Amino acid sequence: MIHWIWISLLSGISVLLLTLYINLGGYKEVTIEIKNIDGMHLVYKSHVGPYHKINPTIEAVEKWAHDSKIECLKAFGEYLDKPGTIEDDRLRSHGGCVVPEQPENPLPEEFEYRYLDAQKVIYAIFKGAPSIGPIFVYPKIEQTLEEKKLTAAGPVLELYNTPNAKESTTEYLCLLKHKTLNKQ
Repeated sequence: MIHWIWISLLSGISVLLLTLYINLGGYKEVTIEIKNIDGMHLVYKSHVGPYHKINPTIEAVEKWAHDSKIECLKAFGEYLDKPGTIEDDRLRSHGGCVVPEQPENPLPEEFEYRYLDAQKVIYAIFKGAPSIGPIFVYPKIEQTLEEKKLTAAGPVLELYNTPNAKESTTEYLCLLKHKTLNKQ
């Protein structure tokens, strides 16, 4: 009897894990290339705490953009600290919107603006859930950095595009340090 309980329990867990894997898009391919991107206008708000709790920060900027009649071209997250190196409640990040141009009116006090210059990046696309992107995408970005002997210039910028609830697409931009030649 106990034998059948264990088989049923393991079968149930297997079905649950397979369902999560499929629903989150774990089977979807990560595409990576090195390319030049156009400059971007970023309006964002700082967030301190676990990264999975950044959504209200992003939504606050999206609401401000909507109320200000400014198009939020894409939502974004920029995760400044590496999880596991500091406590989750001290992780720093930025969440906000890519907007068409620098806003004319002053921003709310807690918001910031930054222009990201046009530059060469490692560009990755993942059509699975953004929550599992770090598991599948970040190792491929690290692998590309090593293989191409490149150096990241800072944290990866994640651009979120969810045109419908069925499929989300996240773009990952790994900014690269410029190489300089040593003249002797």
